[in-house]
Amino acid sequence: MPYWLVREKKGYNEQQAAGVAILIVFLFSILNILRVDKVGWFTGFASVCEITAIILIIISLLVYAPELNTAKMIFTDFENFTGFKNKAYVVVVGMNAGLCVWSGYDAPAHMAEETTNAASTSARAIVYTILFGGLVGIPLMIVMLLCTVKDEYGYFNVYSGITPNPAVNLLMIICGDNYGVGLACLSLVAVFASGVSSVSATTRIFFALTRDNAVPYSEKLSEIHPVLQNPIYTVILVFLIDALLLLLCLNGDGLTAFYGILNISILGFFSSYCIPIMCKLLYQPESMLNSSASLGKYSTPCGIFVCIYLIYDMIINFFPSMYPVTPQNNNWLVVVAPGYVFLFALNWYFFASKNFKGPKVISDWKAPAPIVANVHATEDGIELGTGYMVSEVQPDQVKI
Repeated sequence: MPYWLVREKKGYNEQQAAGVAILIVFLFSILNILRVDKVGWFTGFASVCEITAIILIIISLLVYAPELNTAKMIFTDFENFTGFKNKAYVVVVGMNAGLCVWSGYDAPAHMAEETTNAASTSARAIVYTILFGGLVGIPLMIVMLLCTVKDEYGYFNVYSGITPNPAVNLLMIICGDNYGVGLACLSLVAVFASGVSSVSATTRIFFALTRDNAVPYSEKLSEIHPVLQNPIYTVILVFLIDALLLLLCLNGDGLTAFYGILNISILGFFSSYCIPIMCKLLYQPESMLNSSASLGKYSTPCGIFVCIYLIYDMIINFFPSMYPVTPQNNNWLVVVAPGYVFLFALNWYFFASKNFKGPKVISDWKAPAPIVANVHATEDGIELGTGYMVSEVQPDQVKI
């Protein structure tokens, strides 16, 4: 949000907000049309901005904060704004707000086909992302909680700011308007980059489905641009779907439907993690290749724990979080999820069951016919006959 809109206590109406959101998704898509290495440059720059913003925010809040909460307050205080009286239920549904933190780490896996030495690089990227998120996220969260104090009326200071975002309000209250907005804008660069990465992962997931002929018009959607080396049509289709969903935000009722559809993303993430892990636990395929990231003997107990945790989280994701429950604050995932399942069932019955044969695996790949080449010894080693590049010929393809 531009500073002058913040300063004058103005904001976007529903139509303007929807338009800005569609424009941002359009920019995400434009960047994803570029070659993946170009996108990597931008996300690398954004990572530097993110680290810088986190360090500056932590230092600035601790330096400028006029007063701090006690450790007892931030670790033991219980605040209930849900309307529910049962504390156990409030704790359970309160976990819903943090579920999105444990999703999206699979993005490096979806980019594996465009990654060098993906068997180990993608796995390390997932692990390092989680470790980095914990190492910088937990200190940032503790510092922000230390600075989020109550006023004389018993209300937290972040709710008395001039923006609807508590984090931005905290920065402006503690650090002043100009410096606070500057820190928020620096953080927005990282947020924008995460959106670019999200679209990258989403388009690669959809591309994998089109490549394996799992949806209609797969042949066209799976085409790769010869220069940009990107699935252009898949990127365009994902943008159009996102834009249509954002049009729901044009009024209040549509916004309720939008949030209901948005909730399916967490369920989709967690089910996509749980199903393959559970299949591996149940069937233990011998043909599955071990990589350098294999957990070895710890794979089975870790898999069991993860499946139990994911199933638990998927169940509580259906619970309402506010009371009394109204059409505006109800958790409509219980309606949206069966709708998605119905659409997927239609696609499977009318198209995928006849065309989708599953993804191609290494064992399905057939090596080209052996190359018969003229080979003769030289002082420097073996030289192939004219017409063959050494880099194009594998040792087991050469017959002497």
